[in-house]
Amino acid sequence: MFSGELSFIVLVPTIIVIVCAVLTHKVRLALAFGVVSAAGIAAHGHLWKTCEIILHALYGTITDSCRVYTFGLLICLGIFIRLIIHSGGIKAYAKRMVHYIKTPRAAELTTLSIAPLFFLDEYFSNLTIGCVMNPIFDFFRHTRVKLAYLLNSVGAPWCVLIPASSWTAFLLATFNKNGINTTTDSIINSSPFMLYIILIPCMIYPIVSVFSAWFISARSISFGPMRTLEQAHNEAKAPQSDECNNSHAATSNFFVPFGVFMGSLIILLAGTYSGIIPTPADTQTLFSLLCASIIAALFTMGMFWIKKVFSHKEILYESWIGAKEMFPPVILLLLAWMFGNIVDAQLHAGTYVAQLVSHSFALWLLPCVLFIVAMLISASIGSAWGTLLLLIPFVINIFSTQATIALSVSQIPLILPMLGAVLSGSVAGGHLSPFHDLVVLAATSTKVPVFEHLKTQIVYSIPAIIATFVGFLSIGLMLKLGYTPVISLSLGLGEAIILCGIILTVVNWWSHRK
Repeated sequence: MFSGELSFIVLVPTIIVIVCAVLTHKVRLALAFGVVSAAGIAAHGHLWKTCEIILHALYGTITDSCRVYTFGLLICLGIFIRLIIHSGGIKAYAKRMVHYIKTPRAAELTTLSIAPLFFLDEYFSNLTIGCVMNPIFDFFRHTRVKLAYLLNSVGAPWCVLIPASSWTAFLLATFNKNGINTTTDSIINSSPFMLYIILIPCMIYPIVSVFSAWFISARSISFGPMRTLEQAHNEAKAPQSDECNNSHAATSNFFVPFGVFMGSLIILLAGTYSGIIPTPADTQTLFSLLCASIIAALFTMGMFWIKKVFSHKEILYESWIGAKEMFPPVILLLLAWMFGNIVDAQLHAGTYVAQLVSHSFALWLLPCVLFIVAMLISASIGSAWGTLLLLIPFVINIFSTQATIALSVSQIPLILPMLGAVLSGSVAGGHLSPFHDLVVLAATSTKVPVFEHLKTQIVYSIPAIIATFVGFLSIGLMLKLGYTPVISLSLGLGEAIILCGIILTVVNWWSHRK
């Protein structure tokens, strides 16, 4: 264990992770280097002790129930999503919708309207909505670059805002691991799920991003590179994708499995929280999500086999591919949690950063500062989850260093905008980087060049980013002046939404003036 007075050396592993991720664009490799370097520093360079620390961190991660539930949930969601996409139900849904959509603007608004239905995972959201809307946008000779913008602007934000997604599982496990729970050794005495619910209004950027996309589509706002591309768009009808084509396609192939998942989740949540299904308090939501995903995946397999959508061999193959597609995020989480364990428990880097930040900035400025820091890190390393895994421990440690007993959320109201700022920044960074998974995913699902999508996404995201920064600045200032958290958060969020609308209106007017 690292001993002595805390110094800058405890931050070296984190710096290595960020630099390596920026240079290689491979977050998992960067985290692997981070794990080894952190263990090496904690062991003072002794090889055997370094290996012992790494193995101890690995064992602690794979034996923790919250993390095991998270791994299982991601794999089951991967299977479930893969089966639904390749059953053709989404293609059938697209064919039905085209009869009700009459204009390109209606196609944009339809994209935004159905986005909340695909909240389970941003990969699921982008792939399925892209599959649904690509042929519809082509039918109206509407540029797919606009579709890519809409997908990226609402995909991850809806996954963050609706508390029943892969993001929910990830954040609940991360909160629990970093001391937000109801156990005797907690740092913040709160149910991770209840904190998540309370945190939703503080996720300013996801909310403003969704508002911005709706505002742009509803008012037909067009400026910058997007306007140039729309004006120059080829009049020839783009070829329709047959990616989801299936002779047995029916809309029930999507709606029935999805309904089973949601119904199972509601029943399981009611059972665990009422005590009918005995589950530890800190794992109730994760356990319910995992069981619901298992039930939905098994039901979907059986349904598609009975309907002869797939043969049993095809079901096994598609299930394997779906599970395999989730291996990268599972490995990412495994490495990140190992890294966090070593950096926090062995090097106490969180304590050092907390002390450094608390002496460098006034506390009321931290929400807007953390928003910018999280956004830059997310854009630099190309991973929203990786950013959260790095910054959430630091935020919690700012408060843990100032108390000897577990704190309640009501005692530290600033924790809400600070966590909201980190979440907002991690999502905002996904709209600014050419190698960020959110940008690549949106471009891939719509089959447009990454940089063509990026240059339009950045310009359209700037108003939301400016508005979010002002919102967090306002929240911190109002809390400092003694306003209640409810009033501060409400006014900050309202200011951000109104400011974003004003900026978009002014920029659109300026770009169209002759």
